[in-house]
Amino acid sequence: MNKSVLISIRPRWIDLIARGEKTIEVRKSRPKLDPPFKCYIYCTKAQNPVLVALQNLEGSPVIMTCGAGSRRYPVEDATWARLLNGTVCGEFTCDEIVPIVVFDIGSIQYWNAYSLKEACMTYDQMADYIGYGKQGFGWHISKLKIYDEPKELSEFTKPCPKGHDCATCSWYFPGIQDYGRCEPPCCGFWESDDSMIARPPQSWCYVEGD
Repeated sequence: MNKSVLISIRPRWIDLIARGEKTIEVRKSRPKLDPPFKCYIYCTKAQNPVLVALQNLEGSPVIMTCGAGSRRYPVEDATWARLLNGTVCGEFTCDEIVPIVVFDIGSIQYWNAYSLKEACMTYDQMADYIGYGKQGFGWHISKLKIYDEPKELSEFTKPCPKGHDCATCSWYFPGIQDYGRCEPPCCGFWESDDSMIARPPQSWCYVEGD
């Protein structure tokens, strides 16, 4: 399996991403992965707004926003509605990461008004988040997919810290050199509780991906 990223995003930002208005996610750090790489979207549990996925006429899910704290779905037949808050609701491919340098003199290197529009942020919002005199990163969002069925955190696992492909390997026999793969008995990480995602990341974390 390939190393991917699980990223926590607030509902109001996911709403804009789903509408195609927000195509850049701004973060203070970036993974040590070369784009393109997959990002799984965890919708935080903040109740403003409540997000639900509803099936459109083409059979694909679209995100709808309900009022703060409300769980009334804006359709008569809500049998297909999926509450997204607190779930992994979709994925996207990060195909480019652009550095964002916030200068003390009141400017942002590499960025302009159009870039701010893609991030759905003002200059002051971006500067306050990253910090004056510091560097952040703009993750470009492409190939967005909203899941028909949201996923739970328990469906994801962390990559082996020793770099073993623990999730897909066959048995390893100690003493026999160069089997080509390292197996669970080699480190035991795959079968341990440490491999499970118990709580969402504050910003992002590595996970095993497709």
